[in-house]
Order: sequence, then C-alpha cells, then structure tokens
Amino acid sequence: MPLYSQIRQSEDAFSEPTYAATNELINDNENACPHCRQERSESWFLKGGRSIVYVSLTFFVVSIGLNFILAILLYSKFHASSFQTEWSAAVADTDCVRRLVAYTPALDSIEYFATNLRDAYRSNDQYLGPPTKEREQMWQDLWLHEAIMVETWAMPLLNRINLDPYEKVEGELGDGYNALLQVHHQLGCLDILRQYTWLLSGKYTTDGIPVPIFLQKPPEENRRHVDQCIEELRMGLMCHGDMTPLLITKKRDGASGFKADMNTHYMCRNFTKLQEWTMSHGVEHWELGDGRGPHEHGRR
Repeated sequence: MPLYSQIRQSEDAFSEPTYAATNELINDNENACPHCRQERSESWFLKGGRSIVYVSLTFFVVSIGLNFILAILLYSKFHASSFQTEWSAAVADTDCVRRLVAYTPALDSIEYFATNLRDAYRSNDQYLGPPTKEREQMWQDLWLHEAIMVETWAMPLLNRINLDPYEKVEGELGDGYNALLQVHHQLGCLDILRQYTWLLSGKYTTDGIPVPIFLQKPPEENRRHVDQCIEELRMGLMCHGDMTPLLITKKRDGASGFKADMNTHYMCRNFTKLQEWTMSHGVEHWELGDGRGPHEHGRR
C-alpha cells in the first residue's frame, strides 16, 4: 500500500462548491447538530424584530412631534388673543408701525388701543349740525396745526431725491423741510365738504357765521376744491383699505333693507397723542388764507 494517496487531477478538484453542495453541507451539519437550525432561526427573528421596534418607535416619536407643532400652529391661529400680552410686552407698537407704514417723524407718538368706535369718538355728536362759532372752532382744532419738520436726511425715505421744489424750514430750527401730517390734511378736507354742504343750504349767511375762507371763491372754483378733497379722501380710504368687519344687525332700514352696527370694534391710534406730538414739534405757524397752509391747493 502506497504511503501517500494519489491526488485527484480532475477539473472539479479546484472548482467552487455549488449551492446544492453548500446547502447539503449545512443540512448535514444541522442534522448532526439539531439545535443549530433553531438557534439560527431565533437569531434572525431577534435581529428582524429589533429593527421593527426601532422603526416603530421612530415613527411614533416623529408623529407626536408633528402633531404637537400642528396643535401649536392651530391654537395660535384661532386663539391669537392668548398671545397678545406676551407679544405686546416683547414688541412695541412703534416696532410694528415701522415695518408697515412710510417714514414719519411722528413715529414715536403712535400707540394703539382697542375700543368701540362710537364710544371713543362720538362725543355727543358735537361735530354734527349747522355751523355755529363753537362748532367751526371745534372742527378747526382737529386739523389746523403748525407745520412739522422732515429732516433732510429722511427725505429719501419718502422717495424724494430732488429737494428743490420743497420749502426749507426757516431759521435755526433745524435742517429739514416743512410738512403736515396726512391725517390733518384729510380732516381738513372733510371739514371743507361739511362746510360746502351748509354753504349750499345757505347756512353761512345767518347768525353772523361768515363763509369759510376756502369757499370764498366763484362757484366753479369752490366745486373744483371740493372735488380735489373728495379725490384725496377716496385715495386715502383705498390705500389704507380698512378690513374691520361691519356687523349686520337683525333690524331693517327702510332705505337699504339692512341696518349695520356702526359701533364697530377697532384698534385705533391714540389721536390725542398725535395732536400733542404735532403741537410740541411745530416749526412754522400757518394762518388761514395766507397761501401757505393746508388746503391752499396750487396757490404757492
């Protein structure tokens, strides 16, 4: 008997084992060790089960987070008033206004308060009715104020680069230009419309009430001035676009069929504070009819 067995020289000697051969070997090993198949199955189950648990927990945590964020957004949208105190404390009115309006030197005077419109401004209808000396003065006090100054550096903020057409502040009051606040110009226009209606009714020819100085012109010039005021008020109303709801009541009006609740709830600017700021920052006094004050359209 030879000492060494002859080595096989067939082509299959160094070939890769087939899947069948490998599987047969595994089966032979498992037949030799019956608990191996069970351990292999349990190992796969543990690994696969652990992955499922991880995925489920991740999905659960993400879902809770998204629901929490959505709940906060919905609550803040429909219960914004609950955040009003914190918001008011953190952000001043002037910070909001600075982002929403054109430049004004009166920025620091702007503050807001919530009110029902007629409760705040009706004042026993003292602005209504035919002209009297007292009523004329009350209206004039609303809008006839001194000029205020827009400093030269701020003119580009009002989209004004060529400053030649504008009147400089006189003397040593500062480096700037004369201006008036739009609210006073608009109230002055409204006053002219009021006066024009009473002029047409002949109410400025009795009781010693003189014809308003802005309406002492020929009828066609008076009409032109009134039309200019109507246009100014139209543009101002459209520009600001008040979106406050005007509620309709169950009462009916003979003219329109509906009757609105005119005591609308508003966020109003403190008009008294605006007046005080204007009077404390006046740089030039305008007399009625001197050709230099409000409503002297095209006379300068």
